[in-house]
Amino acid sequence: MFDVSVIVPMYNARKYIVDCVNGLLRQSLDSVEVIIVNDCSSDDSMKLCKKHFGNNERVQLIDQPRNMGPGAARNAGIAVARGEYIAFADSDDAVRPDAYKAMYDAAKEADADVIHVTGALIQTVDDAPDNLGMLTDDKLYRVTLDEGDRPDKLTILSDNVEDRLKEWHLHHIHWSIWNKLFRRSFIEDNNLRFGDTKMAEDQVFCLGCLLKARKYAKLPGEWYLYRIGGASLTRGQKQVKTLINALTTQMKITKLIDDTVKGVPYLENNKSKIDEIKTYVLNLLESSYIQPACGKIGAKELYECKELKELFNNNFGDLSDFALFEFLNSHDDVKDVIDVNEMLNNPSFWKSRKEAEEKGAQ
Repeated sequence: MFDVSVIVPMYNARKYIVDCVNGLLRQSLDSVEVIIVNDCSSDDSMKLCKKHFGNNERVQLIDQPRNMGPGAARNAGIAVARGEYIAFADSDDAVRPDAYKAMYDAAKEADADVIHVTGALIQTVDDAPDNLGMLTDDKLYRVTLDEGDRPDKLTILSDNVEDRLKEWHLHHIHWSIWNKLFRRSFIEDNNLRFGDTKMAEDQVFCLGCLLKARKYAKLPGEWYLYRIGGASLTRGQKQVKTLINALTTQMKITKLIDDTVKGVPYLENNKSKIDEIKTYVLNLLESSYIQPACGKIGAKELYECKELKELFNNNFGDLSDFALFEFLNSHDDVKDVIDVNEMLNNPSFWKSRKEAEEKGAQ
């Protein structure tokens, strides 16, 4: 068994993947395995991995049967992980050589189910060399992931779920997965897995860990080097695809959160708190993905977008025309190009509006 298994979802990452994995294998913590999960890349990423790491006993190579997104790729990695703890890294990023030793030592000291690092280093792709791990600090942006008071030493959070949720709502606990170390037995015992959405799956997973961890600890430090604009499975998407994925996630997220909070006594009969969690995640999707994508796609293109209409047809059925109109009308930059007469003269619009009103009155 290894001390740490690092799971790396990969999609068309040929430019960065070799340097990424080499950096993980050079960790000062010797007992680290790397699990690369290829999400049906169309480039030669997997060929490169087989060439460089195919005979390395510390590297597992997995091919997904079809493109399923980063959440499913991480689940595939969890299923074969052999480490006492699990970490996640993006295929275009890098980790400082002493990162996992510091995190693992802290986890053992605190007997923690989750170790959460409070800082990171950021580099934009435009002026970044291919090997992020070799950058010097003066070429990087230092960022603090958590708002509010930040510990200057290893700190264990309150075991009170209400207190932890307050910290989460106040952005005192950052929701990314790449700044954390998770005890594998804790993940397995609580059946924690990533949802089948292509966005916010990491936030909901981390929420489940926050709610269910016996001990959750924060560790100050800046060991993860995050590349903005690189080849990660989320950041490389086109704007229309980003919008469709974000809206699809919004439509699925409430059930995913319901499943995640099961077994948490504080939330079992506390619908208002669960609704607060759902609103928080839905607003995150709106502000981080939907609004920016709508702005970049352009109002006219958005109004005429076939993929958008198809999404609403598939999810709202007879209510789709009215639901789509309400969505478009909620974005100021799209209002000006909506052909209201076309909408009003469309019988299916009035039918779907009537059905929506009747459904709301029930």
